[in-house]
Amino acid sequence: MIERIIYLIDTYKEISPTELRNKLAIPKEEYYKLNEILKKLELDGKIYYDIYQNVYSNLPSNFLLLEVDVNKKGQLFANIDNTSYEFIPESLPKILPYDKVIAKFVGNHLKVIKVLKRENPYIVCKILPDNKIKMVGNKNLALSIPKKNIKNLKVGSRILVKLSTPTFHDAILCDFISPFSDNEELALAYNNGFATNYTKDELDQINSLPKKINSHNLDGFIDHRDEAVFTIDDEDTLDLDDAICIQKLSDGGYLLKVYIANVEHFIGFNTPLWHRAQRLTTSTYTEDAPIFHMLHPDISCGICSLLPNVDRLAKGFIFKISPEGKIIDFKIEDSLIKSKKKMTYKKVDNILNGMKAPKSYYPFIEDLINLEHVTNLIISNLNQDTTISYEVNEENLIEKAEIESKHQPSKMIIMICAVLVGKSVAEYLYNAGLLMVYRNHKNSYYEEFKNLLKKYDKKIKALEKNQDEYVINKIIDSIKNKEEFLTFSSLIINSATKAYYDTDNSGHYALSVKAYSHSTSPIRRFSDLLIQFILNHIDEIYNNNFDLESWKTYLKEMAHRCTIMERMAEKFTGEYVNLQKIKSIISSPNNLIARITNLNSEFITIKLEDDTEGFINLKDFEDGLYLYNKGGKYLYHQENRNIIMPGTTLNINLKEYDLEFRTLHFYGNSLTKDVLLQRKK
Repeated sequence: MIERIIYLIDTYKEISPTELRNKLAIPKEEYYKLNEILKKLELDGKIYYDIYQNVYSNLPSNFLLLEVDVNKKGQLFANIDNTSYEFIPESLPKILPYDKVIAKFVGNHLKVIKVLKRENPYIVCKILPDNKIKMVGNKNLALSIPKKNIKNLKVGSRILVKLSTPTFHDAILCDFISPFSDNEELALAYNNGFATNYTKDELDQINSLPKKINSHNLDGFIDHRDEAVFTIDDEDTLDLDDAICIQKLSDGGYLLKVYIANVEHFIGFNTPLWHRAQRLTTSTYTEDAPIFHMLHPDISCGICSLLPNVDRLAKGFIFKISPEGKIIDFKIEDSLIKSKKKMTYKKVDNILNGMKAPKSYYPFIEDLINLEHVTNLIISNLNQDTTISYEVNEENLIEKAEIESKHQPSKMIIMICAVLVGKSVAEYLYNAGLLMVYRNHKNSYYEEFKNLLKKYDKKIKALEKNQDEYVINKIIDSIKNKEEFLTFSSLIINSATKAYYDTDNSGHYALSVKAYSHSTSPIRRFSDLLIQFILNHIDEIYNNNFDLESWKTYLKEMAHRCTIMERMAEKFTGEYVNLQKIKSIISSPNNLIARITNLNSEFITIKLEDDTEGFINLKDFEDGLYLYNKGGKYLYHQENRNIIMPGTTLNINLKEYDLEFRTLHFYGNSLTKDVLLQRKK
């Protein structure tokens, strides 16, 4: 039918829905199927529905199919050919981050023609006078809701709504879902796409899960409970999804076993908890603890957590390693394990840095030493550069790069195990011809980097013949003693792009591997849960009756969803942490220290010691007699000619705040004693 639809639109140029149904001879009871196909074709940019003319046509040549992106400051934009373009102000009331839209250029800005899909349609709103509503924490979005849904609700109370895609209306139509609490953290979660409540079906599935493993009914699982398996994580971590065992072989080689919690065995495909996981795609964390779980604490910290001294089901990724650190064999096993020890990063670091081990670690000291040795051998064989040290967090995203970072062997061990598993699983499934979700990362400034290398070292001939971007890592090592190396290092760091998920493999530049997958955290990442489903059901996927086309479409959609929600999780976590800082200031509002970051004729922008930002109106600063010098960009006192400049440290007290929009206004008191003393000198 799809080919026939496209043919009719190509032939008639413009065709109404009624004419299209008649030409296709669609019976009335199948109109909904046709509508779904038409929506999908429009989402793919193959057709366009003009809601004003009520006709279908090809997508006009000046229209663009785009996804709304958002930066850390909350500004919306779209990326076209690696260039960011902002939307005109008139479009902002209609869109939210990661909406899929049709737009066109108006000068150097974008105008939204139509919103095709709301990636996260559920939002928390506040009721305003005159039966109006607004999104909590968002002043731009224009919303409309039937008065009958909210007429009996109190002004200022909050509700959960579902957004429609705009049709003829200037405001977005909303469907009332339920009342909502005044909890700022929950509103923040929902408005970033993290609907954290549990449905009855989800809770029923959670309650139906076993509390312990029945080891007598596990066909196909290999018993590894006698092995010296252990975990390494933060002291307070309870959602333990990976464990390690290392055995030295008689030939001087090693058997490295990485065990990953077999979450999919309990969750199952297309279940309530599976649907929850594919909607959220990730747990959210601060530096200290999880905020919201993708699944549920009873799963993440219970039956699926590789806690010590209890039987657990795991996927075993087993590597046979030569004495020189080369991987000579790899296999995957369904495993029954029992961790013998929950270790901490700090204590493992202390042991491997020569400090005395606690008694409970004595049986594992040789294993830890062997593990560090094997890790170093593997790093060497992966051609990792040893001068630039990439610090990678649990999501395997580059957070920062620095010269010779401090020695933390425990985190390097866990990172290399994760890289080994992710690389090996991706290669295994690729070679098996199975569709999967890859973790890709490309250097968007590869050509510029090549040109810079040629400029500084014309003897590097590899670049003239080799288009493989992974050759850069070898070249870096050859030039690391040159005086220009810091320039190269800086370029690498600044040009690093964010990793993303896709069903097409593009390799992972930062990890220097040709193919990579996220496979080690199915407790908290849906991409890993997807990989685990594929590994657990290879025979079914190979079956001729398996619908590969639908599976391919599903994986593509889920890869995109995982990428989007990873970005939203970063945004949410940053906003959540900022909210906690502001609450801390509200609880202790006086005698605070801040530094001036900017000035203008109306107010002073300040940053507190914890990097929270705030404002001081000029009339609230000292005696209110300061004026702004535009040319010099400083403040001067009208009577004593005292001068205040950016960078000056102040004593401040909280005047007022708006918790919903995270704004803080202060009184600015006298300068700190240190600054006064410096001025006297």
